[in-house]
Amino acid sequence: MVYVWVMRVISTTVAVASVLLSAAVLAACGATTVQPGEARGKSGDDLDSRYEAVERLTYPRKSAIGVASHQGSAAVSDPATGRSFAITVDGLTEESGSYIRRFSVHAPARDLLGLARKVATYLTVLWGLTDVRLGRLNSRLRAGAVDVYLCRDGAGGAQSRKSICVFEVASPRSELEWARTLAHELGHFLLPGPSGFAEPESWSNGLFGERLFLGWLRDELAATPDEVSAVPFVNANEVRDYCQKQTDALVARVCARGPDMALLSGTGRRSMDEATALLLYVARVHRPAALQELLMYLPVRTGREPTALDFASAYELWCARTGARTIACVAGAQCIYVPAGHYEVSIQAGRADRIAAEGLTVRKGAGSGWRVAAPRNGWYRLTVSEGGGPAAALPMMAWRRL
Repeated sequence: MVYVWVMRVISTTVAVASVLLSAAVLAACGATTVQPGEARGKSGDDLDSRYEAVERLTYPRKSAIGVASHQGSAAVSDPATGRSFAITVDGLTEESGSYIRRFSVHAPARDLLGLARKVATYLTVLWGLTDVRLGRLNSRLRAGAVDVYLCRDGAGGAQSRKSICVFEVASPRSELEWARTLAHELGHFLLPGPSGFAEPESWSNGLFGERLFLGWLRDELAATPDEVSAVPFVNANEVRDYCQKQTDALVARVCARGPDMALLSGTGRRSMDEATALLLYVARVHRPAALQELLMYLPVRTGREPTALDFASAYELWCARTGARTIACVAGAQCIYVPAGHYEVSIQAGRADRIAAEGLTVRKGAGSGWRVAAPRNGWYRLTVSEGGGPAAALPMMAWRRL
């Protein structure tokens, strides 16, 4: 997939005309009718003629990226607060030969144009990283453009429906704080997560978004270190340090002893940390798409939002109902949930010549695989080794129910 950041400052009249023109072009080509708020244009369009400035980047995945802006005359109003925004900067991605608007970042005056461009670029980077990992499993990725309002007053940030507000944008704020704040609010919009907490806020998916998105960004930049300068608000060392403390440490906690059910039943800050730890574990030890699959195993809606214990139960059900799944070993010894039954286990990547787990029956199978029997549902501490010592390359294992 090619990701394209296109930023524009444009009047309401021109924006509406652009949407209608793009819709007509796509309809003539037999494409799906453009929905309001999803401004599209063919990738062959002359962007330079429609935007005040165009810059070409090459991130992520060595793809073509355009950054553009265009000065317009009509202000945009935030329907929730009535604030007026003179500058609009759009972030678009390229899909099936067309540009599709994902974000519109609104700023009150031109002195914040540079900041608006950075915000649009950064959010579109996160959109692209999420699309690579979740794709169409996450329906909100393609639910229409998100409006982002940069406000001089207020405090913190807020997300409601398809709107994000960031307050006190002119006050001193570190690059890492910008990266965290925007990831937090995008997490509220895009990610699943339990609710019902008393502190620091009711929903956990904002804090989860900080830890998950920055973790993905850290991994991507580690693979392509020369591209760090293309991503706003990112200092590789700061992001790496943050992820070690806030992402990796939480995954390691669940790996060491499984989820703490007593904490998951609470409503305080530590309980929210435990809930995000479990979801980070699921994304790391299995695959990010498993986060979306868990939603199918949550309790039927009863007028309340799902709790952390609901997500823990959904994860156990997902493990029980999934006949084949992969487990990434992120530590030489880690806890994994194994439903009662018999399994064939093989190494998909990495190396290991021995696996063992207290409470599980493990015997060597044909070739390089094993047969594993679990007498009951539960969390078991799995140990993998190679040549009698710790495995040099921690393996990815395939578990298939027999």
